[in-house]
Amino acid sequence: MILSKLTNYCLMLYLMPQFKWLKIQLLLGLMLMVGPLFAQQNFLEIPVKLDIEKGNMSEVVIKVKKEGKDAFTQSGASKMRFKLDFNKKYTLIFTKPGYITKTIEVNTNAPAARIGNGFEPYKIGVKLFLQNEENMVVYNQPVAQIKYDQNLDEFNFDTDYSKSILSAISRDSNEETPPAPAPPAPEPVKPAVA
Repeated sequence: MILSKLTNYCLMLYLMPQFKWLKIQLLLGLMLMVGPLFAQQNFLEIPVKLDIEKGNMSEVVIKVKKEGKDAFTQSGASKMRFKLDFNKKYTLIFTKPGYITKTIEVNTNAPAARIGNGFEPYKIGVKLFLQNEENMVVYNQPVAQIKYDQNLDEFNFDTDYSKSILSAISRDSNEETPPAPAPPAPEPVKPAVA
């Protein structure tokens, strides 16, 4: 609707010879606005918000693997954007010395027709936690998998995978962590004397 009105307005000005410079500017503006509508993105954009428990971004490194091979490595920042080619499998590895490493898998396979329509960026948040000196924590599997979901017709995290990982983490922490001692009994509260 807005595009239609703008086009009509541009045509009206185009027919008026005294506004030659204005006509040129409006036509260029229209082309700049409409051009991106027809541009096809050949990548899935992944904005990442990274948080470090009780720490900063120094020494944070993100390694990106594409189809199992190292693609690139970059320093961490609180906000980053990754542009991942379609129909590939990526692994994003977030590390910092003294912190638990987290890995996220992203499978960018999607139907060609859907890729042609474009996708909204898929935002993720990652928090790195301090490593426990007494009981080292190592995740052998990615903490999340992101892939195309046919039901949503968008990219989404694999809920079944996430549930199985959370269950395994919970089970492992229950097996390795001795039960906490019972808290001391609360002292009785004495009524105030007036």
